Amino acid sequence: MRGAIILAGGRSLRFGGNKALANLRNKPLITYAVNAVLKITKKIVVVVKDNDEKEIYREILPKNVMITSDILKIQSPLVGMLTGMNILNVNYAIVLPCDCPFINTNVIKYLFKVANNGFDAVIPRWPNGCIEPLHSIYKIKVASQLIKEALRKRELKILNVINQLERVAYVSVNELKRYDSKLLSFFNINTLNDLKTAESILNSFP
Repeated sequence: MRGAIILAGGRSLRFGGNKALANLRNKPLITYAVNAVLKITKKIVVVVKDNDEKEIYREILPKNVMITSDILKIQSPLVGMLTGMNILNVNYAIVLPCDCPFINTNVIKYLFKVANNGFDAVIPRWPNGCIEPLHSIYKIKVASQLIKEALRKRELKILNVINQLERVAYVSVNELKRYDSKLLSFFNINTLNDLKTAESILNSFP
């Protein structure tokens, strides 16, 4: 079984506000990621920063989307990942950021297909060696234990956890162009200018 964890607990310092709730074409930004993933799985957890935010998200997201808050007050995406993994009763989960409005469902389906070969993680990788750990599939049973240990040691980088996984499939982004020719799945919004660019991209769609 498969599920999805969408991280919405970041500080959004460069954006200057909660970008998950930013308005893009009259819809909160996070709804684009949620709606994309709903085409693949109904088991979705959105992880927010604290309990005070949960009601806001309940008002804008579909009722079948689970919303929870970080289990630790440590600023690291590992916290959000572990929070979601603790809730989802699935073998594999894709971890996604809240600020990517052009996530391609066929890309996600392909990554899950690769994961079914028994990998602990499936991670997109660029030609220069950079990876996309927040657009990746993780085997929950394996990854959650490593994340717990990393957080216990205050090791807060995802790369440290990935390096401990025994079976990782790195998928070239060039391979993913079969499904997403412009690789817009990886376009994320960090600034207000990025938000304007996203609006322009949406306006260019048929």
